[in-house]
Amino acid sequence: MTFTAGSRTRTHAVHLTILGAILLTCVNALDIDYNLYEERAPGREVGDLISDLSLDPTLARDFKFFQPTSENDTFLSLNAVTGVLTTRKTVDREEICPGLDVCTHMVIIQFKTTGIAFVKVRVRVFDINDHAPSFPQTMIWIDIPESANVGTTYPQGSSLFAEDPDIGENTVRAYELSNTFSDTFGLNTYSLDGTEVAEIVVRTPLDREQTSYYELVLIAKDLGTPQRSGSVVIKINITDENDHSPVFQQNSYSVAIKENEAPGFEIVDINATDLDHGQNSKISYSFSGRTPQEVFNLFSIDRDSGKVRTLQSLDYETHQHLFQIGIQAVDKGVPPRPAFTTLFINVTDENDNFPQISFSSDNVLDGNTAIISESVAVQEEIVYVTVGDDDSGVNANVRLMLGGITSSHFKLEEIYENLLYKLVTDTVLDRETIPVYNLSIIATDGGQEPKTTIKYFIVKLLDENDNRPEFTEGVYDARIPENNEAGGVVAIVTAIDPDSGANGSVEYHLLTHQHIFAIDSENGEITAKGVLDGERVADYEIKVSACDGGTPSQCSETTVHLQVMDLNDNAPKFEESSYSFFIRENMKKGTFVGQVVATDKDSGENGRLTYFEASQKFRIDSHTGEIFSNTVFDYEEEKFCSITVMVKDHGGDTSKEASINVNIDIIDVNDNTPVITFPKTDKNVVIVPLAAEPGFPVTSIQARDADDDQNGELQYDIEHGNSLGIFQISKTTGEIYTVKKLESTWEGLIQLSINVSDKGEVPRSAATKVTIVISDLPVNISFIDWADFVNLTEGVPVKEKNTAFTATLAGIFVLALAAFVCLLVIIAVVAVICCRSNEKAIRTYNFRREENLFSASKSTSRTATPQNVSSTVEAYLAMQQSQRSEERRVGKECRSRWSPYH
Repeated sequence: MTFTAGSRTRTHAVHLTILGAILLTCVNALDIDYNLYEERAPGREVGDLISDLSLDPTLARDFKFFQPTSENDTFLSLNAVTGVLTTRKTVDREEICPGLDVCTHMVIIQFKTTGIAFVKVRVRVFDINDHAPSFPQTMIWIDIPESANVGTTYPQGSSLFAEDPDIGENTVRAYELSNTFSDTFGLNTYSLDGTEVAEIVVRTPLDREQTSYYELVLIAKDLGTPQRSGSVVIKINITDENDHSPVFQQNSYSVAIKENEAPGFEIVDINATDLDHGQNSKISYSFSGRTPQEVFNLFSIDRDSGKVRTLQSLDYETHQHLFQIGIQAVDKGVPPRPAFTTLFINVTDENDNFPQISFSSDNVLDGNTAIISESVAVQEEIVYVTVGDDDSGVNANVRLMLGGITSSHFKLEEIYENLLYKLVTDTVLDRETIPVYNLSIIATDGGQEPKTTIKYFIVKLLDENDNRPEFTEGVYDARIPENNEAGGVVAIVTAIDPDSGANGSVEYHLLTHQHIFAIDSENGEITAKGVLDGERVADYEIKVSACDGGTPSQCSETTVHLQVMDLNDNAPKFEESSYSFFIRENMKKGTFVGQVVATDKDSGENGRLTYFEASQKFRIDSHTGEIFSNTVFDYEEEKFCSITVMVKDHGGDTSKEASINVNIDIIDVNDNTPVITFPKTDKNVVIVPLAAEPGFPVTSIQARDADDDQNGELQYDIEHGNSLGIFQISKTTGEIYTVKKLESTWEGLIQLSINVSDKGEVPRSAATKVTIVISDLPVNISFIDWADFVNLTEGVPVKEKNTAFTATLAGIFVLALAAFVCLLVIIAVVAVICCRSNEKAIRTYNFRREENLFSASKSTSRTATPQNVSSTVEAYLAMQQSQRSEERRVGKECRSRWSPYH
């Protein structure tokens, strides 16, 4: 069917309405042609698809462009409901199809019938005579020698021509010479490579002395309606026989060049000669004055050699294919004399483009995946495959094939040759057998060295609504500057449901912040209802749901984290007004001390913070604010540190900062042992009178500990020497006092072992000894030689040291006396048995001796001094020696008396 849209009323060049209706019931591919004259205003109706295809106007058709996919790629506009095609802009044939005799614009339109149908619309744009012929030069100089023969044509080696971008009768078709010298000069026209050109013909002999200069007007005309024309002034200079103009070797040059030749490629070497000599024979080459700018962009000509080269690659697919370029050669005489020729450059296509494959279907996801139900019928359309090749001719002929292990379950059906195919099922599909098909679409062009493109297509099968929509991202992060425009899009969420039909359709809903935001239920665009203030609320957690249309419906949710960006108008702020931390002494370098945390109401780089401090004793993690020790602390040397921590945001030139003092206490650990300052080793004897009452202060143990708190808190204990429970020590003060009334039998020396310990988690302790003298004798301690006294106590047997009868001068005397008495009793008994005659003497002697000794001791001064203490001990030892001598004498005497030989 062909329709002409040259006016508001279309004329049917070919009317096949009935056939079109029949075709609609059989296939889903139609063709229709429309004619359109260029330069029609926007909105001009081109065709009515419902009417022209005899479609039922009561049914919804949903017309849309299938190829190209956007109206921006075509001058046509399509009404989706009525199917009316109109011009979207003024149509310029020369812009759409430069240099082509036949200009056809093709689009494919998709619409609904019983299924999906296509119509290929071809709009042929006809030329109108909207351009006048024009010459490349504004003025043409031709030198003709006066000796020129009649019938000679000029310019020699070239021709005169005008340009007209129109085609057919609307381009240049005739030339005429407007002059008053028709007897002298005539005009010869002919066609050169499809272009009408002209030459000046000498009709009569020339005489330079009579007329040396002529001015002619050459007019070029087209045959369009209305007829248009253009002219150029030709100035002819009659020269002497020795004056010559340059002459080209050819009237015109025609060359072909491959599109992919590299820049700098030499296309042609144009030569002209001048028969003059010297400076007059030197020639300069250039493009003619009215050469289009595109020629200057693509080509260059060497001014001295006339070699024409490419400036860039000539892409056949993006540039025009035929260039007609005017070349002029000018000698350097005075005046300079020009000559002209025409260069035709034909750019030939190379098979330099790979075939293109694209998929289109409502079933397609991610560009190459289709999801269909396993229950689809055989011949069900899966996807439409569009192919193309930017090359031309056989290089653009594309052969399409289907590959893949399971490709036998599908087949490709041609809709439009070399353009559109559809992939359909070729057998019954079973999801449980093959849930996913991986197909290969292979396109190969017809070039001499064929190029092949392979695209992969995936077909997924579904059976029930057992899938919920899935968002493309688990959490969406979006940012928007504050003071946004109300109604603007702030984020887009996309959910995909692998189900098909209603089961796979997705509808979006806002679950939170509905008073601030809105969402397009179809495309997931979230818009702000009003202006957002980043200072008031910097972040929004927007909950969005996507529900499919199945029964029952299944939904999924996502979160859109929307950050409202603002200016860096907030300084960082620490979460606490001050920070106090502690660290134990002796901890190694790098020990974690604490963490300071600052916040910034700004966002992004304006809210990203860096911490720093200048102390040498600590270091801080610039990102987290964690503080670590940079040295080993000793509590006894340093108990407290104060540092200043700075925090700075990354706001660039507007960066802001804040500071805070951090107090750090050094915590004591139990690393010091108590030191006993009293009593000393050489002064550890105290005197307790026998008459002391309970509570009598004996002495006070004095000690110190360099640690602090419980590590330096001391506890005093009596470890040994207090078996009689006479004394007690204060655990806190170290004061020793009596707890019992002293008995005379306890008179003597007592040595107490004292333990001093701290209360650390792992206690440390020190020990000392205190010697206590219980005596009713007044002792002047200042006169005692403590070293001798200590030696004296060390000479007493250990067994005696553990009783209250040992280690004192009085105790020694009493013990000596008691031992002596016991010895006398024993001797008396032995004497009675052995020798009654001597019993009384012995007992009287021993007793008297003891009595005398005791009396001697009693007669000594009641004041103890080192001298009399030593004398008492010597007396005690002498008494023991005397006792042992007496025992030996009595034994001998008894043995002598009772001996049988006596």
